Amino acid sequence: MSSGFGIASLLLGIGGIAVLLVHMFLLFIPFGTFIFLILAIFAIIFGIIGIVKDDSKAPGVIGLILGIAGVVLYIVIVVLAVAIFVNFMNSLSP
Repeated sequence: MSSGFGIASLLLGIGGIAVLLVHMFLLFIPFGTFIFLILAIFAIIFGIIGIVKDDSKAPGVIGLILGIAGVVLYIVIVVLAVAIFVNFMNSLSP
């Protein structure tokens, strides 16, 4: 019997990646980072529940992968932004 956690995880993972990319490139979404992190965390949680409880494990696995990939992508973006900022600040000092 399918409880829908895998499908929910898949949709949350896709939504989280979409919010992150739109927020990153267009910056039109207020609190986009916060919304993305909430969606990604729930995608990971629902993915794990979907893998354990659902008969069809594919949506749960894909949702889990999207949630983890989104968090990793977010961490990479933050590290790059900090590195660029530090490099810029060091270039200003004589």
